[in-house]
Amino acid sequence: MSKPTILFSHGFGIRKDNLGLFTYFSKKLDKLGYKTVLFDYYDYNEETKEVFTTPFSEHAKVLQKQINNIRDASENIVIVAQSQGSLIPTLCDVEGVLKVIGISPFFLTDRKAVEDRYNSRPGSTTDFNSISRRLHSDGKVTVIPPEYWTERFNTNQYDLYNKLGSKLPLTLIYGNKDGLTQSADLDKISNAKLIELEGDHDFTGEYKVDLYKTVLSEITNYQE
Repeated sequence: MSKPTILFSHGFGIRKDNLGLFTYFSKKLDKLGYKTVLFDYYDYNEETKEVFTTPFSEHAKVLQKQINNIRDASENIVIVAQSQGSLIPTLCDVEGVLKVIGISPFFLTDRKAVEDRYNSRPGSTTDFNSISRRLHSDGKVTVIPPEYWTERFNTNQYDLYNKLGSKLPLTLIYGNKDGLTQSADLDKISNAKLIELEGDHDFTGEYKVDLYKTVLSEITNYQE
């Protein structure tokens, strides 16, 4: 079998490079002869630095289009995703996808925990019934519509991961310094291979080196 196309699914409120992690992966995989595909889930205003987010169902439509395009070209697919991007394949038709590798998989759907986390950032405003704005240290602003919160708080992420894992090999990789994953009940994940590594939620700095080695191993062994 020829090498699969690697389709990257980025995290919440950021762009397709996934804070540089996916471009780091892509450059290395390109040198090994893999075709890689990066895409944006969101519209971005360059002047105001605003990222306009959408509900999960809209994300799924965007990812499905990417899957269909690759599938139409008769190419096999491995999806490499991070954080919220790990959840979106669970909402798609994954025929033709050999494997999904989720990094720092998305779990946080508790309303109070989300409110505390988002309101802790200076300059941010959180209103689940209106437009929320999350200010980042680099000046970017994540703009979040109320429809997004409705879907997020009504999502049973454990069921979705388990259903996806019953259809194809699913690997979930998480860092031992990731507070978001530590708040999850991983015992509820029964249909996935779980891998713990040294690292934070974004696998910053030196953590990304071992992460890349692990992801490459999982890509190579996509039939496991």
